[in-house]
Amino acid sequence: MTLCVAIEASDAIILASDSRGLVGDPRGPTMANDTNIKVVSFSPGTGLAVAGTAEFAATILHDMPQHLDIAMANPLFKDKPRDVHLEAKVLHEVAKSTYEKWFNQAPSPNRPPLIFLLCGYADNKPNLITLMSLFDFAPGKSTTGFQTIGVNMLATYLLNRLYCKGISADAAIRLAYYVIDETKSQDGKVGGPIHIGVIRADKDLEMLDETRLDDIRQNLVSFSVTLRGHFGVQEERKEEV
Repeated sequence: MTLCVAIEASDAIILASDSRGLVGDPRGPTMANDTNIKVVSFSPGTGLAVAGTAEFAATILHDMPQHLDIAMANPLFKDKPRDVHLEAKVLHEVAKSTYEKWFNQAPSPNRPPLIFLLCGYADNKPNLITLMSLFDFAPGKSTTGFQTIGVNMLATYLLNRLYCKGISADAAIRLAYYVIDETKSQDGKVGGPIHIGVIRADKDLEMLDETRLDDIRQNLVSFSVTLRGHFGVQEERKEEV
């Protein structure tokens, strides 16, 4: 399964995910692979996260640069800036037509689930746009400053509690890591290394390296110990011993 998280910060968009993929029925024993890359560059200045059937996503995205170039050559878009709204429109059209061609005998609810989370800027403003196969990949813009896809119930709860508009990119990075790490601790369908990318206006997606991610992990371990201490966990454990 998957958990992907996007957060608007004051000076960037943070896009993060776990790396676990499951093979088999998620209701029972399955095989897990923790090497999946779910956060990628969609085009210069935009990033994309994927949840659902990864093989179909890869096929749809394979020719996406060509589709974007064709769209930009269209007289309707030729004089318009290439921003995340235009790219969401192209992704919607390509994904919808591809799914209709592949699964034309099945209604949308019965088609293999696939969700794209497209993040980027338009008019120097951040946009988090979700496109779901269930709704024929109609683009939906987040109004909360964050978005989650996949196994997202706990992450959404934590973001509702902890997110504040206008936070810095560094704070948003730590928050994205935290909500994925907390979900990993409670739900085995989310797991593996956490990947985090940073998108800034007029700049390409930049993935954080392992050193930076390890620093974040160590800081969150200290935070967890401090948080537990507020509720007397350390004292209770000493008494039990």
